[in-house]
Amino acid sequence: MAVKREKRIEPVLPDVAALTGARWFAGKGRRVARLEHVGSLSPEGAEGASIAFLEVVYESADRERYALALREGRECSADDPLWAALARHAGVGAVPGRSRFLVEDLSNTVVSLGDRLVLKLFRRLERGAHPEAELLGALRGFLQVPALEGVVEHGDMTVALVQEYVAGEPVGWEGLITRLAAGEDALEDADALGLTAATLHRQLAAVLPWRRGDRSDLESERAAADAAAAATGERAQLPAVTARLAALDRLVGAQLQRVHGDLHVGQVLQTSRGLVVIDFEGDPSLPLVERSRERSPLVDVASLLLSLDQCRVRGGPARDGARLACVVGGGAGSVPSSVRSPARRRRSRAPQSARGRQGAPRAGLRVTLAPRVAVRPGDRAPDLARGRPVNPDGFLRDILVAPERLAALLDVYEGSSSPLAALGRGAAPRRVVFMGMGSSRFAAVAAATRLRSRGVDAVAELASTGSPMPPAADTLAIGISASGATPETVEALIAHRGTSMTVAVTNEPESELGETADAIVPLLAGKEEGGVACLTYQATVAVLLLLAGRIAGDEPRVLDLRPAVEAAAHIREGRDAWVDVVVDLVDSARMIATIAPAERFSSALQSALMLREGPRVAADAAETGDWLHVDVYLSKRPGYAALLFTGSRFERGVLEWATKRSFPVVAVGGSLPGATPVISYPGANDPNVTLLVETGVAELVAAVLWQRRIAAGDSVLVDPWIA
Repeated sequence: MAVKREKRIEPVLPDVAALTGARWFAGKGRRVARLEHVGSLSPEGAEGASIAFLEVVYESADRERYALALREGRECSADDPLWAALARHAGVGAVPGRSRFLVEDLSNTVVSLGDRLVLKLFRRLERGAHPEAELLGALRGFLQVPALEGVVEHGDMTVALVQEYVAGEPVGWEGLITRLAAGEDALEDADALGLTAATLHRQLAAVLPWRRGDRSDLESERAAADAAAAATGERAQLPAVTARLAALDRLVGAQLQRVHGDLHVGQVLQTSRGLVVIDFEGDPSLPLVERSRERSPLVDVASLLLSLDQCRVRGGPARDGARLACVVGGGAGSVPSSVRSPARRRRSRAPQSARGRQGAPRAGLRVTLAPRVAVRPGDRAPDLARGRPVNPDGFLRDILVAPERLAALLDVYEGSSSPLAALGRGAAPRRVVFMGMGSSRFAAVAAATRLRSRGVDAVAELASTGSPMPPAADTLAIGISASGATPETVEALIAHRGTSMTVAVTNEPESELGETADAIVPLLAGKEEGGVACLTYQATVAVLLLLAGRIAGDEPRVLDLRPAVEAAAHIREGRDAWVDVVVDLVDSARMIATIAPAERFSSALQSALMLREGPRVAADAAETGDWLHVDVYLSKRPGYAALLFTGSRFERGVLEWATKRSFPVVAVGGSLPGATPVISYPGANDPNVTLLVETGVAELVAAVLWQRRIAAGDSVLVDPWIA
C-alpha cells in the first residue's frame, strides 16, 4: 500500500522500503499507515550526521519508535564520525576515531571504537530505564561483565550505551558445535557456563533489590508458558507440557531477582580474565517493563540449557546433550524430553552468528524447565572423601549447645587430672610451631600471637606450606586437626617426628594424627551434628589458650576461661533482638568484611569462613589496622558491609570510612558511634572471653541465613556434601 510520509521529514529519512527491510525493524508484515519524525540528536563532532527519531504508526493505530543513524538520508557507514561523536556525547573521554561494525545483531547496531570501546545503538526505543544500562551500571567493577562507560539518553528514552570492549571468543555456538561434531567432550565448557551463571545471579541479587514471588507471578508465568506451548503448533505435546506447569507453584515464596533474560552460549565470551557475559538487553521481543521485572534465576538456567541442547542437536550424539544439561543444571537432572523435543524441532535452524539470538527460548518454555534445574548451578567437590554431611538445622543446634560444651570441656581440663598434665613440666621450648588448616590454623593464630606477646618464639603455619619450620630438638611442633585425618597436618607433623617434640590437638585421639604424636591433647568437643567446625573451633581456641598458658608459665587457667560460658549463653539467648536485622543486612550485601584486632584476627578469619561455608556469602577477613591499608578499597563498591569486632585503637578509622562511603557496620563487643546494631555481652573487655565467644555472632547469622536460602529454593545449599 502507499504510505503517507510527512513532508518535513522527506529530506531526512530513507525510503519506507529501506526502513521496513532493515534487520532491526520489528514490524515486518504489519501494515504501516504513516511515519512521523519526532526529533533528532546531533552530537558535537558528528560532521552533519544525526540520530533521527521516527515513529511508525500502523493501521491498527499502534506505534513504535525507532532510532536511525543518518547522513544525507542514508544509514551511516561503519567508519562514520557519528559513532565516536555519540560516544563522547555519552560522557566518554578519549574516544578512538577508528570504528567498525561488529557482528550484526537482530535488534541493535553495535560498533567497535578502536577495539577499546563498544557503542550499542538501540534501534527500537521505549520510554523507561533500559535493562542493559541498568544492569551493567549496577554491576560496575564485576569482572564477568563489560564495564559500562556511558549512556546516551533522549528525554525518557535510552538511545545508546558505551561499554568496555572485551577481547575474546564466544563459548558457542560454532565452537561447541564443532567440538561436539568432532566427538570431543564439552563438559568443561558446560560446567564453566553453569558456574558463571551462578556467580552472575549471586552478584545481581547482591546489588539490586529482590523479592519473594506471589500468586500474580505464578499466574503470569503460567499464562506465558501456556501461550508459548500452544505457539509451537504441536498440540499433542501440550498435555505433557501442561503437566510440568503444576510445579510452577514453587514460585510463590521463591526468591525473584533481576536476571540476564536472554542467556545462551553465544552471550558468553572466553577471555583472559575468564568467562565474560555480554548483551544484557534481555529478550527484545518483550517490552522494557517486562524485561526489567524480577524473575526466577531459572529463566537464565533453562535458556542456557536449551542453547546447549541446540548445540547438541547440531553437533553431537544425544547422550552428550543430556550430560551437558546435567552439568549446567548443577546435577539436578537432564531436560525433560517432553519439553526439549518441541523446542528442538521448532528451533532446528543453525544460528546465524556466534552472537545471534537464535539461542533465546521464549519465557514459557523456559519456565517449564524450572522443576528440573538448579536455581544456582553449583560447584561439586571432586574429593568427596574429604566431605562431611552437613545441614543448617544441625549447625544451628550445634551453635546453641556451644556454652554447655565449653563448660564440660573446662570441667575436664581443671585440676591435676587435666590432659595437659601429660606434657610434663620440663623446660620451655625455644620455638613453638602450630600447624593446621582452616579453622584449626585460625585458632592457632590466636595462640601464637599470645605466646609471642609473652616472649616465646611461636608461629602458626599452614600445614600445606612448602617452606615449613625445620625440625629441631628445642622445637615444640603442634599439629591441629579436629578429625585427626587432615592429610596436610598429618604430613607436617610426621616431618617433625623423631626430632621435635610433637603434640596432636584433635577431637579424635585414635586418629592418624594422634598415632603420629608424642602426646595428645583432646578437644572433647563432642559430635558436630551440622558438620561445620563451630564446636571444634571453640574447643580448639580454649585448649590452645590453656596450652599457651602452660608453655609460657602464666595465664590463662581454666578459671580465667569460665566467664566465657556465661557470655556465650548471653549471645545466644539474646539473639532475637539482633539476628534478623544482621541476617537481612548480610543477605542483601555484595560483600561482608569481618574485621578484628590483630590479637584476635582468628575471630575475623573464622567468622568469614562461617559465612562462606554455610550460606555461601562472599566474606573477607581483615585486621582492623590493616583494613585501612588494604580492604578499604573494596568499600568503594556498593553493597559493602562490615562485621566489626571491637577493641582496636584503629576501629574509628573504619567507622570514618563507613560514614564517607555509607556502608553499614555491625559492632560486636562494645558500642561504637555509627554502628548499627551493637551486639554486646558480658566480659567483652576480657581477651579470653572475646576469643571464645565473639565468633558465635557470625555462626548464628550464617545458620539462619543458610536456612532462609534453602527455604527459598537455593538448591546448591541442599547438597548433602560440602568441601
